[in-house]
Amino acid sequence: MRRFATLTLVLLAVVLAGGCTEEERAPLTPDGASGGPPPYSPEAMAFELVQEASWIEEGEARLDGAPIVSVMDHQNLITEFEREVIAGNIAHYSAVIETGPGPYDRIGIHRVVRETRPFRPIWSPKALFLLHGDLKNFEGMWIPGQYSPNLPDDFGLAVYLARQGIDVWGMDQSWNFIPQEETDFSFLQGWGMQKEVDHLSIGLAVARNARAFSGHKLEKMLFLGYSSGCMTGYSFLNEEAQRPEAMRQAKGFIAADCGVRSDDQTWIDANLPYVDWYQSLYDSGQYQEILTTRDVAYRARYLPGDESPYAPGLTNLQFALFLGGGQIWAPAFTHYHAPIVEDGLPIGFQFLSIDQWLDFLENTAAYEPILFLLEYNILFCNLDSPFVSNLSDITVPVLDIGGAGGIAPYMAATVGYLGSTDITQMYVSVGAPEPALDYGHIDIFTASNSPELVWEPIARWVIQHSNEGQGGHGGHGEGSQSAQEIAVGD
Repeated sequence: MRRFATLTLVLLAVVLAGGCTEEERAPLTPDGASGGPPPYSPEAMAFELVQEASWIEEGEARLDGAPIVSVMDHQNLITEFEREVIAGNIAHYSAVIETGPGPYDRIGIHRVVRETRPFRPIWSPKALFLLHGDLKNFEGMWIPGQYSPNLPDDFGLAVYLARQGIDVWGMDQSWNFIPQEETDFSFLQGWGMQKEVDHLSIGLAVARNARAFSGHKLEKMLFLGYSSGCMTGYSFLNEEAQRPEAMRQAKGFIAADCGVRSDDQTWIDANLPYVDWYQSLYDSGQYQEILTTRDVAYRARYLPGDESPYAPGLTNLQFALFLGGGQIWAPAFTHYHAPIVEDGLPIGFQFLSIDQWLDFLENTAAYEPILFLLEYNILFCNLDSPFVSNLSDITVPVLDIGGAGGIAPYMAATVGYLGSTDITQMYVSVGAPEPALDYGHIDIFTASNSPELVWEPIARWVIQHSNEGQGGHGGHGEGSQSAQEIAVGD
C-alpha cells in the first residue's frame, strides 16, 4: 500500500478528502457573521416552496397550528421545481432557490419523504437535514441509485430513512451550479467556509419553515454533515452557539466521518502540504479548484490501459482504483473504499463494484472554491481558525460516526472540545487485518452493507433524538455512549 505514497501531492489536483414554546416561535432569519441577514427571507422561500409543491391547499398554510394572518409577498425566489417518485410511496422533491444577486448565488433544496398520496407527505416529528461533502450534490450523495445504472433505483440513505418515517431534507451547495464552461471565477474569491455556513443556515431555515407552514410545529432540527459538510456543520454550530437560544436552529448533529480538531500528528503532517498548496493558489489569484474526477472516470472506463496523465507509471484504470482504495493521505491509512489489494495496488473493492465507483466519480461537480478548501484544511491540521473558537459552547447531542478506515478516527479529538454531554462515537469496522483495508470514508454511504452497518444506527439515533419539543440542550439520549468507539461487523 505504501508503494505509491508519493501520489499524495498529485492528488491535490485531482480529488478532495465527498404546545410550542416562545423560544421555538422565534424568527428564523439567520444573522450570520458575514454581515447581517441573508438578502432574501428564508420564510418567504419556504412559503413559496410549500405552495409550489402543493403540500397545502389554497389558504391552508399554517404555522404552529394557527392560520397565517398575513401572506408573505412572493419574491419569485424558486427558479426550478421538480417532483419524482423514487419507489412506491417515496417521493423526492427538489427546488433551486436564489439566495443573492450573484451569478451562482443559489442553493438546491431537497425533500425525500413518504407520502399518503401524491403531493401529501406524511406528518412526522422525525426529521433530518443532510449536507453533502466535496465533489457531490444532494442527489449524487443521498439518492445515488437514481443516477447510477449499477445500483438499485432506491439505493441511498435518504430513501432508507424516509422508509423509517423520517422526513429527510437537504441541500446542494452553490458551487454545484457552476457549469464546466465557466471561465471567469472572480466571484469565488470570497467563497469560503462562511459562505457554506450561511447557506446551511438558510437551508435549515427553509426546511423548518416549510414543515411549520404545512402543519408541523416550528422546532429546531437534527442535521447531518458528511466529510467537508461535517466541517461546515461544526462551523455552523460554532457560530450558532453564540446566538441566544431562541435564535438557534439545530437540536442535534451527526458528524459523518470527519471533524474539526485532530491530535494525531500523522494526519496533521499528511495535510499540512494541502494548506500550503491552496494558500499559494489563492495568493496567485486562482479561486477555483478544477475537479477532474469526471475525466478520471472517463479514462478508466474507455481508455483503461493507457498511462494516466495524473500518475505516470499507472494506467488510467489503476489510478482510478488507487483513488478509490489507496492511502491517498499516506502515511495515514485513510481511504475511500475498503480495497482488494494485489502487489501493493487496489484491484477492486470489498463492498462495491468498480462500475459503481466510476459512476460515483462521474456524477460530480466541476469546480469548488479554493478558499473553502484552504479553510477546512486549516481545521484538518489543528491550526487556529475562527470557525472553531466556540466549540466548548456547543451543547447539542452529537453522533460521531465513520469508518475505521476513514477520516473520523484521525479527528476523534473533536468531541473532547465540545460542551455536549450526549456524545456517541461509532467507527464501523469489518474486522480487517489492518486499518488500510478496513471500512472507508465513502463506504459508510455507498457500500453494499452500509444500510445495516451505518444507516440503521443513524436512523435509530434520529428516532431517539426526535421527541417533539426537544430543545437540544444536551443530556443523554436513550442508548447513547459517551465518547465510546464501537466496532460493528465481522
